[in-house]
Amino acid sequence: MENWAYMVGMIIGAVAIAAVCWVWVRKQTFGTGGIGLSIVGVILVGLSVWKSVEVSYTNGNLVVRLQKLEQRLGQVAEASSAVTQEVQKLTDSANTTREEFLKLTRTLEARGTLPPATIRDIREAIARAPTVDRAKLDSARRLLNP
Repeated sequence: MENWAYMVGMIIGAVAIAAVCWVWVRKQTFGTGGIGLSIVGVILVGLSVWKSVEVSYTNGNLVVRLQKLEQRLGQVAEASSAVTQEVQKLTDSANTTREEFLKLTRTLEARGTLPPATIRDIREAIARAPTVDRAKLDSARRLLNP
């Protein structure tokens, strides 16, 4: 039921705002009706996004809490953390593969299996392979999960 109400509020609110924008683009007028539709659209969209709004003023500090928005941000942070962990696994795997290719190249060079130009080309290709900076990845993870 909550998702249905969310979608209806978003659609009606967006249509109301779009109607005001359309009239403005066509006639460059923004009368009382435009003000009313804008307010209704913003309220419908806002109520759809925020389940509860808590506004308080204590000790000179204004505190605004938007419950639905906080829940969604938490979900995004969890998903981002999961993606970061997967990227970390892929980075570790890529680094291992890179090291294995370098070892294989050294072995082939020592045995004289490949000509020096081919060995050089292989090393250059390995050096050009994209990498992920582990420090940047860790700092991004810390920002998402303080």
